Amino acid sequence: MTGIDTESPHPGYWPASPFAVECGGNRRQKSPRGPGLNIQRGETLGAVSRDTGRWNVMFIWRNPDELYLLSGGQPGATDAHGLVERIDPLTLEPLASSGPLNCGGHVWCGAMVAHADGHLYVVNGNHMHCLSASLEVVAERQLPDDRPYNGILVMPDGRLVTKELRIGSGVSRFAVLEPGTLEIVQTLDMPEPSMGRIASDLQGSGEELIYVPGRENIFRYSYADGVLSRDDGWTVPYRSEGDGSGLAWDTTLGDGRVWFHDNGDIPGVRAIHAEHPSGSQGIGGADGSPAADLDFTPVKLRSAAMSGGGATGAQVTGKVNGFVIAPPVYVPGAHLAIGFDTGNGGLAAFRADDAGALTPLWQSDIRNFWQPLVYRDTNELVVDDFRDGAVDDNLVVLDLTTGAEKARVTTGSPIPNGMFPCPGPGRDIYYVSNPVVARVFVESAP
Repeated sequence: MTGIDTESPHPGYWPASPFAVECGGNRRQKSPRGPGLNIQRGETLGAVSRDTGRWNVMFIWRNPDELYLLSGGQPGATDAHGLVERIDPLTLEPLASSGPLNCGGHVWCGAMVAHADGHLYVVNGNHMHCLSASLEVVAERQLPDDRPYNGILVMPDGRLVTKELRIGSGVSRFAVLEPGTLEIVQTLDMPEPSMGRIASDLQGSGEELIYVPGRENIFRYSYADGVLSRDDGWTVPYRSEGDGSGLAWDTTLGDGRVWFHDNGDIPGVRAIHAEHPSGSQGIGGADGSPAADLDFTPVKLRSAAMSGGGATGAQVTGKVNGFVIAPPVYVPGAHLAIGFDTGNGGLAAFRADDAGALTPLWQSDIRNFWQPLVYRDTNELVVDDFRDGAVDDNLVVLDLTTGAEKARVTTGSPIPNGMFPCPGPGRDIYYVSNPVVARVFVESAP
């Protein structure tokens, strides 16, 4: 059985951290430890927001009183660089800053983790940095490919695994780095270009199994005894060039299966990565709207068994030219899968059996862009909702079982984005977009 991130803390991360890596763990289950928002009848949501002027990617916690924000430059920026700030958890004002971090001129959403050695590790563009808790640069490393890298996972021995993002020609490459010095100890080519981030499942033997989408297949890699290698016996096709579907972003792991969406390579994303450095010319006028230069089949929520076999799945809305910029939600133990169609607007929840067959449970017309959060203890799903003609993005809390809306609040962000929320220490949550961050909290009934 696949482990649950909140029930089996990973040895590679800072042990005091309540949320040390995007999505809360290497399996990317998006489920925080601790209390949920637990919204009761008559309670509402409030929000405090801050416009940073930058592409805000994620918050993570180191110690329970140390909140950090990773941001990058705007597409088309002439002075692109990464930036990490330690943030006041209530006001969102910066308490300390790393200063500009070299990204090789690439504009794309990177990643940050709170490592077991006490340092923060940041990938942004084609560079990785090791930062102290006070945000001093301990080490800097230019990564092997002059392209943006879009994720970091820590392995059980503390080494860092990252992968560059590629959509068109060529193949993507992994890099394995030593913590502290950021010495590159291994590189490994994939068979295909890969757009999505990596997810992994720590085995009882200490081996880490890494799942990653390519252009047409999902691949599995093994990290064991300090070496990364491809599992040649596990490859799952999920599309073929010309079949009308788009590329997969990240996967999420649960109950012995790998879960993912297709239709992620929208025109804006392709425009960013068609330039060199990536994002240096903006997005070339592509606005990512449902009908803008798309010719996609309907978005599908898919899964594949870790034990082997093909991919199964179901359409989310059944409407053509839908897209996503984030992976689906899977709730381990509850056998609950939630897919979305960002292009057309729509959420759909399914009950999943052991073979991956999906039975519809409920639907919503919410138009989610970002990486949702799941509070399993209070049965709550947190998404965003940005409708055509809206002034700013909404954060919405839904009942996981029924899809009923419990509360919503405007975030102050004029642009939605597929970025990474973070739980707060109590009945609150941190929202990130471009260019706004927000703290959303439960307000008591009068």
